[in-house]
Amino acid sequence: MTNEQLQELGLSENEAAVYHALLQLGPSTVGPITKKAHLYRVIVYDTLEKLMRRGLVTYSLKRNWKYFTAENPRRLVEMMQEKQKTAAKLAKELEQIQADVEIAQGAFIYEGWNGIRTAQEQYFSEMKSNAGGEYLMVGASKSLHKRLDAFFNEFHRKRAKIGVPAKLLFNENNRRAGKLKAKYQPATVRFMPKKVVTPSWISTYKDMVLIGVAEGAPMAFLIKNTAVAESYRHYFYFMWGQSKKV
Repeated sequence: MTNEQLQELGLSENEAAVYHALLQLGPSTVGPITKKAHLYRVIVYDTLEKLMRRGLVTYSLKRNWKYFTAENPRRLVEMMQEKQKTAAKLAKELEQIQADVEIAQGAFIYEGWNGIRTAQEQYFSEMKSNAGGEYLMVGASKSLHKRLDAFFNEFHRKRAKIGVPAKLLFNENNRRAGKLKAKYQPATVRFMPKKVVTPSWISTYKDMVLIGVAEGAPMAFLIKNTAVAESYRHYFYFMWGQSKKV
């Protein structure tokens, strides 16, 4: 477990550092936590209060000293489940008031890992049952699936449920992710030649094209344009012809 992964679960940078430090230290006073987390004492006090409100930290009194203890990490799972229930309920309520508007023609920029998730999910605005079309993707890197593998598994599960066929062209060094995605039928997976390794990836469905970058500052560019999508499909099938089957 890393501080970065804890932040992905919704903890702030300071909360992740303090919780991670407590897991390693065991029951502890503020002094050792401050040293282990590399934070100022006043920040640690404030952060501990926040973690206690989250149910991730408790304390006991020994000789008038407060000893703080990290709760079992399974509490993180419970937190995510609670958030998921709340989000599902809220989404259902918001869907009832949302205007049914298609994505406009143009280009859109999404920054960060959450931005990539949002951009990828835009495909579902047109991926409906019996809507036709096929989902094409080339160049998914290991670094992308190291961070978002679970997300893309869920994306392909939903795509498969709708019945949209997919052709997925992975980097040769990312075979594990490629083979895993092959189970979300209908889907065909191939791999590019070893000398072709891309840090970015491109996907398309109907008149939408997504260009993603997982290295450095992660971001995605979503283009909605029929001509651009069609030209990309020609490029994709050229690469598909040079690729290896699973």
